[in-house]
Amino acid sequence: MAIPSGSGTEVLKNIMWEDVTTSADAIFTGVQHHIYTIISIIVTNIHSSSVTVTGNIRGYDSYGSANDQYFRIFRSDIPQNGTFVFNDKFCLYGQGLNSGAQKLHFSTTNVSDIVMTYIDQDFT
Repeated sequence: MAIPSGSGTEVLKNIMWEDVTTSADAIFTGVQHHIYTIISIIVTNIHSSSVTVTGNIRGYDSYGSANDQYFRIFRSDIPQNGTFVFNDKFCLYGQGLNSGAQKLHFSTTNVSDIVMTYIDQDFT
């Protein structure tokens, strides 16, 4: 199925990450002239013990006038074979104020699977 792209399109998408480890690297980076509305994030603990998962947005701090700051969106402890669902909506911009692209970071104490559903509005 063709996915529309270009000026003024709005598409529902999802991304799946298998075996996310303790790395806090950006696993979603916005593209300039795009607005992303995050609809839900589902984290499944596939490790043999409980895990802690943290979600952060990395971007510009309007209050402190500093680039490359981390803003915590959620932190949760997930029991063995448990699932955490974050379904509060928030937006990411492909190009933040006075900075590069906004990024979404996840970090876990062990191994987890993550599924994220979002709307991509393209204004290129």
